[in-house]
Amino acid sequence: MKFSGKKYLLIRRISLISKIIWELLLYAVTLMAAMALVFVYIAALVAPSDTTWFVPFGLGAPFIFVINLLSALFWTIRWKRMAFVPAALLLLGMPVVARHVQIPIFQHYDKEQRNDIRLMTYNVHTFHNASWRSSIDSVARFIKKNSPDIVALQEYYATSSKTTDSLRRNMSGYPHFKIYYLNKNGGAGFGLAIFSRHKIIETKEIAFKDKSNGAMYADMVIDGDTIRIFNCHLQTTNVDNTDIAFVRGGTRSRTDVSFGSIMDKVKENCVKRAEQADLMARHIKMSPYPVVVCGDFNDVPASYTYKRLSAGLKDCFKRAGRGYAHSFHDFFGLFNLDYVMYDPEQFDCVYYSSPSLAYSDHNPIIVRLRDAGWR
Repeated sequence: MKFSGKKYLLIRRISLISKIIWELLLYAVTLMAAMALVFVYIAALVAPSDTTWFVPFGLGAPFIFVINLLSALFWTIRWKRMAFVPAALLLLGMPVVARHVQIPIFQHYDKEQRNDIRLMTYNVHTFHNASWRSSIDSVARFIKKNSPDIVALQEYYATSSKTTDSLRRNMSGYPHFKIYYLNKNGGAGFGLAIFSRHKIIETKEIAFKDKSNGAMYADMVIDGDTIRIFNCHLQTTNVDNTDIAFVRGGTRSRTDVSFGSIMDKVKENCVKRAEQADLMARHIKMSPYPVVVCGDFNDVPASYTYKRLSAGLKDCFKRAGRGYAHSFHDFFGLFNLDYVMYDPEQFDCVYYSSPSLAYSDHNPIIVRLRDAGWR
């Protein structure tokens, strides 16, 4: 089909204008994604008690990383200078990016040595799986199979029929233990627990204002040295199954459920969790012994909670993890909420694993810690 000179010129102008508009939109998307990435980094620095405005950016960090990476690749292919904006921001924020993902080729695991400390932290969801069937026997068998030296459990639950003694018998080999019951009702109790093959010489319960969560520590003698193990279960988001179903399917089984109401819950409990993190940070700093801090922080790596609890410590995932860190099953398995931190002057992490299991709504974290002098 032939066009007259005027029509051809008009088509060329429309095509050029469309190209300019499309490119401007891409520039705008790139700049907005870059700004969102800056807000991700700020989210860990600003206390939620001051403002919760940055909280959603911390939650959305994985998506924001991916969008910026794709933007950098897109503009690089087109040989545009705009590629430097997302690329530079990703490079500057590598310490935060590394909390979420570790490239496997950079990690290798040394052979286990006799003096290595095997530690497991596990939110056992009151020993119930997603179908709300008892998983206590499965959890006990898993612990026995992996044979950690120290086991820190959150959402620990004991009844008259399923007692601590019966669990210890099924796990076998843990003569030392401490249970912190946050709530007790008759013969049932809910809280935290530490089981150890090493002698426990002192323990302390750390109460939070919200009695459904708390923390504890146990001082242990290992190879002649005393170390302090903190077991934490920080404030939950209080996002319930109805909220999760709405996010997954966009349907409302209750009229009061919306993305706004869910985010309000998240922000409100983020403030409580940050206060608990401040309290825990003070306890960690006051420890006269080298520390290991583990448990369910109920917060993402790009958060104020993570920043406070990891101050002066090293994250086992950053040191020895592989792939994408995710320990919580719901919300499409996108979030990492469980951690093990350690004193780098005393220890080095030489192994990290978080196997996907159906015994709880969380995955366990299993690490091996080695005396830093053996590195």
